[in-house]
Amino acid sequence: MGVDGLKKSYDSITKKVHLSKFRGGKLVVDASGLLYKYLPLCDVEEIARSQNEGSPLTYNQVEPCISAVISAVLQVTKGLDMEVILVADGDRSNKVTANSSRSSSRQDAFNKAEAEQDEQKARKLFQQAVSIGKEFVRGLIYACEDKAGVTAVQSPYEADAQLSKLSEVYDSEKCVVVSNDGDLPVQGVRNVLFDLGLKKSDTANFQCAKLLCVDDVFNHDKSPYKDLTQIMFCCICVLAGCDYCGGINGVGLAKATALVKAVSDDNVGRFSLDLLCTHISEKTTFVLPEDFRADAQRALYTYRHQVVIDPDDFKLKHLTPPSTGADVSFLGSCEGNESTVREIYDGIRDANTREEWEDSSRDFFPPPDENLEHHVKAIAAARKEGMALVDSREKIAQLVAEVKQIRDTKKAEIEALRLINPNHPDVIAFDWRWTEFDKMIGIFREGRETDEPLDKDMIDAWVLANMKRYPGAAINICKVTII
Repeated sequence: MGVDGLKKSYDSITKKVHLSKFRGGKLVVDASGLLYKYLPLCDVEEIARSQNEGSPLTYNQVEPCISAVISAVLQVTKGLDMEVILVADGDRSNKVTANSSRSSSRQDAFNKAEAEQDEQKARKLFQQAVSIGKEFVRGLIYACEDKAGVTAVQSPYEADAQLSKLSEVYDSEKCVVVSNDGDLPVQGVRNVLFDLGLKKSDTANFQCAKLLCVDDVFNHDKSPYKDLTQIMFCCICVLAGCDYCGGINGVGLAKATALVKAVSDDNVGRFSLDLLCTHISEKTTFVLPEDFRADAQRALYTYRHQVVIDPDDFKLKHLTPPSTGADVSFLGSCEGNESTVREIYDGIRDANTREEWEDSSRDFFPPPDENLEHHVKAIAAARKEGMALVDSREKIAQLVAEVKQIRDTKKAEIEALRLINPNHPDVIAFDWRWTEFDKMIGIFREGRETDEPLDKDMIDAWVLANMKRYPGAAINICKVTII
């Protein structure tokens, strides 16, 4: 949701750049936006119904869009020697205003989809009813394990704040954040790329984007926020209505900017939220909602002091240190040992509970037959959406050899773990994956030896369902590739 019109307000201070400007650096990506972008590749009706019933999702249900996300970011950075970091949301409970609104909108979309007779319209409504929840996060992190060039991490709370932390930690000259969320400069993200061209067929825009430098927000002559401070910028968003506060009725982005500038001019060097609220109450006709001052203060604290993970020492910290006496306890605790924090960041633990995932690996990864059936459907859906599938038998054979080598490397580690805990989720998952891999190879080899034509969808489905999950091989496997 964010602040209505905020991203568009940057148009006069953004510039079109090619991704090669950041060659050799880090591409930090807001994963949620891309997961929503490629969500149509999934069976959105099935997912929406599961979520509406409160049933947990499986990896198969979320895997098509996850694979497309990974494929897209690796394709757009190809040849640029860039490290991709996909940042996923953790606990989003601080977005009280946004969560309530979005939940209501999703339920409304689901109800409309149930009543819609037109299949295409119903599918779009079911898509709107889907929430990118923890199963998507878990699946994304799992799919990126040991993959060269791309890593997925989980924020302890919101991805926006974690994106800002990473842009601070890494060299700003060689680190850029990819998102379409206009709120990121409010969080302090240094360099943001909007509208990154991900389709190779769109030659004019592929690897190109609109670059916004946060310094330009406050210093560029054409910026509507010139000469303001970060606190003032946050106040503008709060007045106009943001994810953390509903704003003031009748106040949009332009009016909020004018109000903040008026208070700034009248109170040089001592601007505050309290002065702003007093000005609105006494000198304008706008009516402050009940408890607005308290809600607005919480929103400012949330923008500036969210809890993030510092990747340098794996400690939980506030994005910026709160002032003495500021009550920011509602933002969550900064307590946690390095091991626990690292496991949250790596996606081993659920950020909401800080415990290991409740469901077992066997529940998350369904039985083989269901797995295959699901991916046959995914193939058809991908083709319907205009995607292409690689089906070179020689390429598959080459990749089979590569994956077997990966298995042999991983096996020693798993066998050591098996001696300690034979029921460890990694052991269960390893056994299941490689059993299915061998089964897939058997089907492939049988078709080659008899020289009988194999059903293309069946072979591609087995490849998608099994091979692409294995560490180090996922993106090279015969898979959905953006045209």
